[in-house]
Amino acid sequence: MLKSLRIQNYALIDEIEIDFDSGFNVITGETGAGKSIILGALELILGKRVDTSVLFNPNKKCIIEGSFSLENDKQKQFFQTHDLDFDEHTIIRREISNSGKSRAFINDVPVTINILTDFSSLLLDIHSQYQTLLLNTNEFQFSILDAVAENKSLLIQYHKEYTNLLQLKKELNTLIQQESKAKKDLDYFEFQQKEIASLCLVAETDSKLEDELLTLSNAEKIKDTLDQLVYSFDDAEDSISQKLAEARKQMAGIASFNIKLEEFLRQIESVEIELKEIIPEMAAFSEKVDIDNQKLDELTVRFNAINNLLSKHQLNTVEELIALEQDLHTKIAGISSLQESIQDNEKQIVSTSTLLQKQALSLSEKRQGVIPELESRLVLLLASVGMNNASIKFDLSQNNLEEITENGLNNLAVLFSSNTGIPMQLVSKVASGGELSRLMLCIKHILAGSTLLPSIIFDEIDLGISGEIAFKVGEMMSKMADNHQIIAISHLPQVASFGLSHFLVYKTSDQNTTHTHLRKLSLEERILELAKMIGGENPSPMAMESAKELVRNFA
Repeated sequence: MLKSLRIQNYALIDEIEIDFDSGFNVITGETGAGKSIILGALELILGKRVDTSVLFNPNKKCIIEGSFSLENDKQKQFFQTHDLDFDEHTIIRREISNSGKSRAFINDVPVTINILTDFSSLLLDIHSQYQTLLLNTNEFQFSILDAVAENKSLLIQYHKEYTNLLQLKKELNTLIQQESKAKKDLDYFEFQQKEIASLCLVAETDSKLEDELLTLSNAEKIKDTLDQLVYSFDDAEDSISQKLAEARKQMAGIASFNIKLEEFLRQIESVEIELKEIIPEMAAFSEKVDIDNQKLDELTVRFNAINNLLSKHQLNTVEELIALEQDLHTKIAGISSLQESIQDNEKQIVSTSTLLQKQALSLSEKRQGVIPELESRLVLLLASVGMNNASIKFDLSQNNLEEITENGLNNLAVLFSSNTGIPMQLVSKVASGGELSRLMLCIKHILAGSTLLPSIIFDEIDLGISGEIAFKVGEMMSKMADNHQIIAISHLPQVASFGLSHFLVYKTSDQNTTHTHLRKLSLEERILELAKMIGGENPSPMAMESAKELVRNFA
């Protein structure tokens, strides 16, 4: 329940504080006095977006503070969910700086606007005259049925799965598009991959292929040359080995005469050792060199094939060609995995759709179950606000299981007639503004019993009605106040007379500015205000008597 509201530096308000009662509170005032300003300030602490133009004094910050008495378990649960300290007497504060920066607090703890908005949905419901137009929307019509049928938890599950289904279908569409594009590339990728894979490339051997090919191409010359060299180095009568041995002996004979000569000796000995080592290696290499024309042809074909692929793919090395083959293999495997992903996605869609269909059938059954009683109650309530011949029908139909939508399997049309003998038509086509206002009030009356919201605010819901009907509307609000705190902004004395507390919004002006004020009226002030609402600024004695009569009958 809203206990009090304090407003500082907002619109035409310098500072006001309102203490509300638990029952039926009425706020009245001349057109333009600022009734909507007070409602706008209240909406700020409920999470509405801010605008620096609301600052009364642009050099000061705006502060809106609401004090609430918390009563139900859902409100307590909210504090546990958001790790806030629960207090039965909770204060919400919104501060707006002249720079436009906004801060929100619950019991002096900073919170985000999203948290504030979620919390406010547990505190009160604001119904403005413009909200009456929601009656014409399918979304609101479904919300009426679901509130009465207590479908909230089932709807949360359904909307979660429905959102999941939409995401799955979106993902499936993306996968199909990817697969369609990939299929165009698949044959090309497979051809390229097979072309490279057919060579069975081995980096270590194929990177040396050019050297091997050069050796084979010159095998006969290599073999002849090596054999001749081995012969001249070691086997000839006057071999180089023998000459080196003689040169070493001669140098050894004079080496002791000079250090440089000793160095020459060591160098000759080193050459002699290296020659002894290279001779058997050259002989062994010569033995390994084969003159194999068939192998030469095979290697030439392979070498040309590899070079053609390198040129085709603009690569430089066998290693790069092997890497390309692996990349193509990965792409091909990816296309295959796309097909698997599509199959998995389609299975999930079927599974989710089956679950949604079950939930939608439950929603439909519960909705259909409350319609007869809802229609009967609305007819009785409409009669209590002067619409004795009104009839209303919630025409709920059901689609095929495949035609599931955000609203489940149902289509809904609200049909209405205000007079006997007049066929019912869509409420959006036949109900006048006053009829819509009364119908919405009756609906709010029913919904109030289906919600734990402690406070309901009506902003000129009595628009378009007068006379005896206004009394009936005021009486209905008064009955609602037995179980809920009701705050009604009204321009009708008949409605205002039912209020247990009556607040007046008024303006004052000086040479520089205009101020909006609000005060709770005493009994005498209340009679005068009702008389003004009946007979104008200077009410006649008859208007005063009528006001007194209203107060005696309903206050």
